[in-house]
Amino acid sequence: KIMFQSLGCPRNFVDTEVMLGISVGEQQGSSGLELTQDVSAADYLVVNTCGFLKSARSESRSAIEELIEEKKDGSKLIVTGCMVNLHRDQIL
Repeated sequence: KIMFQSLGCPRNFVDTEVMLGISVGEQQGSSGLELTQDVSAADYLVVNTCGFLKSARSESRSAIEELIEEKKDGSKLIVTGCMVNLHRDQIL
């Protein structure tokens, strides 16, 4: 099972839709994972971050921290988006 959380600008929502199609879609080449909004049920949690505005960085950090606390043991947290590229030091 996979869960997506998209933060920030409209571009992030488009990028999340693309990842969703690759992960859950029925077309050839998709991984065939099941979509969930239940953090505790997800094997993979993807948060698509925004890093341009200070408030967006704060929202992204908070979302990451919450997912770390709520995720089940053994699940993987995948952080994507511009905050990863622009402010990696604030995430690690």
